[in-house]
Amino acid sequence: MNTINTSDYIGELKSLLHDQNIQIEDILSVEDIKAWCVERSIPETNPWRTGKCLRNSKTGDYLILMAARITTEMVNSILGAISTRGFDTTELNNEDSFLIHLLFHEVGHAKNANWTESECNQFAFEELRKTKANR
Repeated sequence: MNTINTSDYIGELKSLLHDQNIQIEDILSVEDIKAWCVERSIPETNPWRTGKCLRNSKTGDYLILMAARITTEMVNSILGAISTRGFDTTELNNEDSFLIHLLFHEVGHAKNANWTESECNQFAFEELRKTKANR
């Protein structure tokens, strides 16, 4: 998979959120998630973060950040981590499916702040499959 320019997909990704029963303020494609967070005094230590879900303390709405460019190395790292947790990542081998899974993984964090990474991945795979079935 080549480098993914997430800004090309933001409109499509936003359209997938209508059935999630949570308030999403926005989805932003940002150059560097860690730097974006540091500039706003939001704790973040991972310089290679590809997605992050933040809650607006005033409104309760959620903001989803996505790295503007997700490189092949970043994709491979994420697929490796998902695979290590026992998931088959075969269906994530194209840009569209990878980004939809990433989006719903972050939505999983919004739906339940106590979910583990594996639980967010499970939710994301379920939502990805629903999305594909409805296309």
